Amino acid sequence: MTTEQAATNSKIRLMFIRTSIHDYTTAYSSELSEGMAADGLLDGIEWDYAPGPKGPMVLSLEDLVLVSAGVLERVRRHSESGLYDAIVIQGFLDPVIHAAREVSNIPVLCCAESAFHLASLIGNRFSIIELGEWGATYDRRNANMYGFGEKLASVRPIDYTPAEVTKKTDRAGQLDAVEEASLKAIENDRADTIILGCTAMSWMASETQDRLYARGYEVPVIQPIRAAVTFARGLVKLGMTHSRLAYPKGQPKTRPVAVSA
Repeated sequence: MTTEQAATNSKIRLMFIRTSIHDYTTAYSSELSEGMAADGLLDGIEWDYAPGPKGPMVLSLEDLVLVSAGVLERVRRHSESGLYDAIVIQGFLDPVIHAAREVSNIPVLCCAESAFHLASLIGNRFSIIELGEWGATYDRRNANMYGFGEKLASVRPIDYTPAEVTKKTDRAGQLDAVEEASLKAIENDRADTIILGCTAMSWMASETQDRLYARGYEVPVIQPIRAAVTFARGLVKLGMTHSRLAYPKGQPKTRPVAVSA
């Protein structure tokens, strides 16, 4: 099915792909999709969830490389199946996104890039609240790579791991840490929009925004997975996918050479 044909269908068929497979992350991914469905974000969408490849929890560039081939293989397989209209890769590190768009004939969305675009639409400067300093370093690189370096006010890490946040081992302490980091981003770094820099933090978004409002800051708090789903829906409805000049399959055609006057 082409993207143009999909745009006329009443139901959008969406595939979620996780970056790696672990018992608690699989359960949490289901919780994420159920939460989006309950809020109406998945109205008109039929979705499936593909656990990622077996591999480490991604906490370093080495971990990212170890799982990337498996993520790419799943993108290729589900794109070629003809069963889906778009793919969302779950995880804020955006693994293999450029290669995924090369091998896919349907839109492939990722979390960080989608969140950055959304933040740029509703504010001037955004800050990312991240889990640990390594993730913060990678977020800065991604923001610059995607062209959002000037809009990035800061990345504020908190001292929790994805596993701890996913399992909510210290729910009150985790919420307090995100609130404190968000306040520093607003008051010290002049951020006007907050992005939660790990999909494991999605459950914190609503309460964090309420806490900021209570302190007098009407600042949106973005859940990246929801931004990715929203852009995926929009691209399918518009009948659009990524440009083959930007993401060519094989050797790109020669581009016209501009002739100066």
